[in-house]
Amino acid sequence: MDPFAVEEKSSRRYIGRVGPWCPPGWPGFEVGWGIDSAYSGKGYAGEAARASIDWVFASFEIDEIIHCIEGSNEPSKGVARRLGAPPEADGVFDLVRDMVAATASKGKLAGGN
Repeated sequence: MDPFAVEEKSSRRYIGRVGPWCPPGWPGFEVGWGIDSAYSGKGYAGEAARASIDWVFASFEIDEIIHCIEGSNEPSKGVARRLGAPPEADGVFDLVRDMVAATASKGKLAGGN
Protein backbone atom coordinates (compact mmCIF):
# COMPACT_ATOMS: atom_id res chain seq x y z
CA MET A 1 0.00 0.00 0.00
CA ASP A 2 1.39 3.37 -1.00
CA PRO A 3 0.71 6.85 0.40
CA PHE A 4 -1.35 9.35 -1.58
CA ALA A 5 0.17 12.22 -3.55
CA VAL A 6 -0.64 15.65 -2.13
CA GLU A 7 -0.88 18.72 -4.30
CA GLU A 8 -1.47 22.33 -3.47
CA LYS A 9 -4.99 23.12 -4.64
CA SER A 10 -4.29 26.61 -6.01
CA SER A 11 -1.19 25.72 -8.04
CA ARG A 12 -1.83 21.98 -8.51
CA ARG A 13 1.86 21.55 -7.61
CA TYR A 14 2.93 18.23 -6.04
CA ILE A 15 4.03 18.99 -2.48
CA GLY A 16 4.42 15.60 -0.86
CA ARG A 17 2.84 12.33 0.11
CA VAL A 18 0.56 11.30 2.97
CA GLY A 19 -1.22 8.09 3.74
CA PRO A 20 -1.11 4.44 4.68
CA TRP A 21 2.16 2.56 4.93
CA CYS A 22 2.69 -0.95 6.25
CA PRO A 23 5.64 -2.76 4.64
CA PRO A 24 6.66 -6.20 5.93
CA GLY A 25 8.31 -5.94 9.33
CA TRP A 26 6.88 -2.51 10.12
CA PRO A 27 5.74 -2.15 13.76
CA GLY A 28 2.09 -1.48 12.83
CA PHE A 29 -0.32 0.03 10.31
CA GLU A 30 0.96 3.55 9.79
CA VAL A 31 -0.42 6.74 8.33
CA GLY A 32 2.61 8.89 7.64
CA TRP A 33 3.35 12.18 5.95
CA GLY A 34 6.13 13.94 4.12
CA ILE A 35 5.48 17.45 2.86
CA ASP A 36 8.05 19.60 1.02
CA SER A 37 9.63 22.00 3.50
CA ALA A 38 8.55 24.98 1.36
CA TYR A 39 4.95 24.07 2.27
CA SER A 40 5.40 23.11 5.91
CA GLY A 41 3.46 24.90 8.61
CA LYS A 42 0.43 25.47 6.39
CA GLY A 43 -1.67 22.58 7.68
CA TYR A 44 -1.30 20.34 4.64
CA ALA A 45 0.13 17.37 6.56
CA GLY A 46 -2.58 17.47 9.21
CA GLU A 47 -5.44 17.90 6.77
CA ALA A 48 -4.24 15.11 4.52
CA ALA A 49 -3.40 12.82 7.45
CA ARG A 50 -6.88 13.34 8.94
CA ALA A 51 -8.48 12.39 5.59
CA SER A 52 -6.16 9.39 5.25
CA ILE A 53 -6.90 8.19 8.78
CA ASP A 54 -10.63 8.46 8.17
CA TRP A 55 -10.23 6.52 4.90
CA VAL A 56 -8.11 3.80 6.54
CA PHE A 57 -10.58 3.25 9.38
CA ALA A 58 -13.46 3.13 6.89
CA SER A 59 -11.62 0.77 4.53
CA PHE A 60 -9.83 -1.69 6.83
CA GLU A 61 -10.77 -3.62 9.93
CA ILE A 62 -8.15 -2.17 12.24
CA ASP A 63 -8.46 -0.39 15.57
CA GLU A 64 -5.16 1.45 15.71
CA ILE A 65 -2.90 3.45 13.43
CA ILE A 66 0.65 4.42 14.26
CA HIS A 67 2.77 7.37 13.16
CA CYS A 68 6.51 6.63 13.18
CA ILE A 69 8.26 9.95 13.67
CA GLU A 70 11.96 10.67 13.89
CA GLY A 71 12.74 11.65 17.47
CA SER A 72 14.03 15.12 16.52
CA ASN A 73 11.16 15.94 14.13
CA GLU A 74 9.18 18.38 16.28
CA PRO A 75 6.83 19.56 13.48
CA SER A 76 5.68 15.99 12.79
CA LYS A 77 5.27 15.33 16.50
CA GLY A 78 3.03 18.40 16.57
CA VAL A 79 0.93 17.06 13.69
CA ALA A 80 0.51 13.76 15.58
CA ARG A 81 -0.52 15.60 18.76
CA ARG A 82 -3.06 17.70 16.85
CA LEU A 83 -4.48 14.49 15.41
CA GLY A 84 -4.96 13.25 18.97
CA ALA A 85 -2.12 10.75 18.84
CA PRO A 86 0.41 11.65 21.54
CA PRO A 87 3.72 9.78 21.68
CA GLU A 88 3.32 6.33 23.18
CA ALA A 89 6.89 5.06 23.27
CA ASP A 90 10.40 5.85 22.22
CA GLY A 91 12.17 2.98 20.63
CA VAL A 92 14.32 1.55 17.95
CA PHE A 93 12.54 -0.45 15.29
CA ASP A 94 14.33 -2.93 13.05
CA LEU A 95 14.01 -0.65 10.00
CA VAL A 96 14.16 2.82 11.50
CA ARG A 97 16.28 4.29 14.28
CA ASP A 98 15.39 7.01 16.79
CA MET A 99 11.66 6.99 16.20
CA VAL A 100 8.70 7.90 18.35
CA ALA A 101 5.58 5.83 17.81
CA ALA A 102 2.39 7.77 18.27
CA THR A 103 -0.88 5.90 18.11
CA ALA A 104 -4.31 6.88 16.92
CA SER A 105 -7.18 4.73 18.13
CA LYS A 106 -10.43 4.44 16.23
CA GLY A 107 -13.01 6.79 17.74
CA LYS A 108 -10.44 8.68 19.86
CA LEU A 109 -8.92 11.05 17.34
CA ALA A 110 -9.03 14.82 17.60
CA GLY A 111 -11.74 16.10 15.31
CA GLY A 112 -13.59 12.80 15.79
CA ASN A 113 -14.45 9.95 13.49
